[in-house]
Amino acid sequence: MRPRGRILLHEDVGEEPFRIDRYLMHLWNAGIFDECAGICIGEFVDCEPRSHRSQWSGPTPTVEDVVERFVRALGVPVVARLPLGHGEDLATVPLGARVWLDADACRLDVLEPAVVASTTSSPALYPSAPIATPVWGLRPCAAPLRGR
Repeated sequence: MRPRGRILLHEDVGEEPFRIDRYLMHLWNAGIFDECAGICIGEFVDCEPRSHRSQWSGPTPTVEDVVERFVRALGVPVVARLPLGHGEDLATVPLGARVWLDADACRLDVLEPAVVASTTSSPALYPSAPIATPVWGLRPCAAPLRGR
Protein backbone atom coordinates (compact mmCIF):
# COMPACT_ATOMS: atom_id res chain seq x y z
CA MET A 1 0.00 0.00 0.00
CA ARG A 2 1.42 3.36 -1.00
CA PRO A 3 -0.48 6.13 0.74
CA ARG A 4 0.89 9.11 -1.22
CA GLY A 5 -1.92 11.67 -1.38
CA ARG A 6 -4.49 9.30 0.06
CA ILE A 7 -6.72 9.42 3.10
CA LEU A 8 -5.95 6.73 5.67
CA LEU A 9 -8.98 5.23 7.39
CA HIS A 10 -8.59 3.52 10.76
CA GLU A 11 -11.17 1.74 12.90
CA ASP A 12 -11.16 -1.43 14.92
CA VAL A 13 -13.24 -3.83 16.96
CA GLY A 14 -12.34 -5.87 20.04
CA GLU A 15 -8.74 -4.69 20.37
CA GLU A 16 -7.20 -3.27 23.51
CA PRO A 17 -5.55 0.17 23.36
CA PHE A 18 -2.02 -1.23 23.75
CA ARG A 19 -2.55 -3.38 20.63
CA ILE A 20 -3.89 -0.42 18.64
CA ASP A 21 -0.78 1.46 19.75
CA ARG A 22 1.34 -1.36 18.28
CA TYR A 23 -0.57 -1.27 14.98
CA LEU A 24 -0.18 2.48 14.66
CA MET A 25 3.50 2.35 15.61
CA HIS A 26 4.07 -0.28 12.92
CA LEU A 27 2.46 2.00 10.32
CA TRP A 28 4.55 4.90 11.65
CA ASN A 29 7.80 2.92 11.43
CA ALA A 30 6.91 1.72 7.92
CA GLY A 31 6.55 5.36 6.79
CA ILE A 32 2.87 5.00 5.92
CA PHE A 33 1.90 8.22 7.73
CA ASP A 34 4.62 10.25 5.96
CA GLU A 35 2.74 10.40 2.67
CA CYS A 36 -0.91 10.52 3.80
CA ALA A 37 -2.96 13.54 2.78
CA GLY A 38 -5.25 13.09 5.79
CA ILE A 39 -6.67 10.63 8.28
CA CYS A 40 -10.20 9.50 9.14
CA ILE A 41 -10.70 7.84 12.48
CA GLY A 42 -13.79 5.68 12.70
CA GLU A 43 -15.30 3.88 15.65
CA PHE A 44 -13.41 1.63 18.02
CA VAL A 45 -16.02 -0.84 19.25
CA ASP A 46 -15.28 -2.86 22.39
CA CYS A 47 -11.71 -1.52 22.53
CA GLU A 48 -11.38 -0.85 26.24
CA PRO A 49 -8.42 -2.04 28.32
CA ARG A 50 -9.06 -5.56 29.63
CA SER A 51 -6.02 -7.69 30.24
CA HIS A 52 -3.05 -5.33 29.94
CA ARG A 53 -1.87 -3.85 33.19
CA SER A 54 0.45 -0.88 33.18
CA GLN A 55 3.92 -1.19 34.66
CA TRP A 56 3.42 2.16 36.31
CA SER A 57 0.81 3.38 38.75
CA GLY A 58 -0.84 5.77 36.29
CA PRO A 59 -4.01 5.06 34.35
CA THR A 60 -3.97 2.74 31.34
CA PRO A 61 -4.27 4.82 28.13
CA THR A 62 -7.58 4.72 26.29
CA VAL A 63 -7.90 4.30 22.52
CA GLU A 64 -8.51 8.04 22.29
CA ASP A 65 -5.24 8.69 24.14
CA VAL A 66 -3.32 6.38 21.82
CA VAL A 67 -4.81 7.77 18.60
CA GLU A 68 -4.40 11.37 19.71
CA ARG A 69 -0.70 10.82 20.44
CA PHE A 70 -0.11 9.78 16.81
CA VAL A 71 -2.44 12.38 15.29
CA ARG A 72 -0.82 15.34 17.04
CA ALA A 73 2.57 14.44 15.58
CA LEU A 74 1.41 14.20 11.96
CA GLY A 75 0.36 17.70 10.93
CA VAL A 76 -2.27 16.50 8.41
CA PRO A 77 -6.04 17.02 8.46
CA VAL A 78 -7.77 14.55 10.77
CA VAL A 79 -11.45 13.88 11.35
CA ALA A 80 -12.29 11.52 14.20
CA ARG A 81 -15.27 9.66 15.59
CA LEU A 82 -16.87 9.05 12.20
CA PRO A 83 -19.61 6.40 12.05
CA LEU A 84 -17.33 3.96 10.24
CA GLY A 85 -16.45 0.45 11.25
CA HIS A 86 -18.44 -1.97 13.33
CA GLY A 87 -20.73 0.26 15.40
CA GLU A 88 -24.50 0.59 15.33
CA ASP A 89 -24.60 3.59 13.01
CA LEU A 90 -22.12 2.90 10.27
CA ALA A 91 -21.47 3.88 6.71
CA THR A 92 -19.64 1.84 4.13
CA VAL A 93 -16.68 3.64 2.61
CA PRO A 94 -15.74 2.66 -0.93
CA LEU A 95 -11.99 2.04 -0.74
CA GLY A 96 -10.09 3.72 -3.55
CA ALA A 97 -12.86 6.21 -4.34
CA ARG A 98 -12.04 9.90 -4.48
CA VAL A 99 -13.01 11.76 -1.31
CA TRP A 100 -12.80 15.25 0.12
CA LEU A 101 -11.68 15.55 3.74
CA ASP A 102 -12.49 18.85 5.44
CA ALA A 103 -11.22 18.80 9.02
CA ASP A 104 -12.46 22.35 9.67
CA ALA A 105 -16.02 21.34 8.81
CA CYS A 106 -15.55 17.88 10.38
CA ARG A 107 -16.62 16.22 7.17
CA LEU A 108 -15.67 13.43 4.77
CA ASP A 109 -17.40 13.53 1.38
CA VAL A 110 -17.24 10.66 -1.10
CA LEU A 111 -16.99 12.25 -4.54
CA GLU A 112 -17.74 9.30 -6.78
CA PRO A 113 -19.91 6.21 -6.72
CA ALA A 114 -18.42 2.99 -5.42
CA VAL A 115 -19.55 1.00 -8.47
CA VAL A 116 -19.71 1.90 -12.12
CA ALA A 117 -22.51 0.91 -14.45
CA SER A 118 -21.60 -1.57 -17.14
CA THR A 119 -22.58 -0.83 -20.73
CA THR A 120 -25.23 -3.56 -20.57
CA SER A 121 -26.89 -2.24 -17.40
CA SER A 122 -29.88 0.00 -17.42
CA PRO A 123 -28.85 3.64 -16.81
CA ALA A 124 -31.86 4.07 -14.52
CA LEU A 125 -30.47 1.46 -12.13
CA TYR A 126 -27.06 3.13 -11.79
CA PRO A 127 -27.38 6.90 -11.84
CA SER A 128 -24.03 8.61 -12.26
CA ALA A 129 -23.16 11.48 -9.98
CA PRO A 130 -21.06 14.42 -11.13
CA ILE A 131 -17.63 14.31 -9.50
CA ALA A 132 -17.96 17.88 -8.19
CA THR A 133 -20.99 16.98 -6.06
CA PRO A 134 -20.62 14.67 -3.08
CA VAL A 135 -22.42 11.36 -3.45
CA TRP A 136 -22.74 11.30 0.33
CA GLY A 137 -20.97 12.77 3.29
CA LEU A 138 -20.21 11.83 6.87
CA ARG A 139 -20.10 14.05 9.89
CA PRO A 140 -18.36 13.03 13.10
CA CYS A 141 -20.24 12.34 16.30
CA ALA A 142 -18.05 14.74 18.30
CA ALA A 143 -15.32 17.33 17.85
CA PRO A 144 -12.41 16.19 15.68
CA LEU A 145 -8.92 15.44 16.87
CA ARG A 146 -6.40 17.81 15.38
CA GLY A 147 -2.93 17.32 13.98
CA ARG A 148 -0.42 20.00 14.84
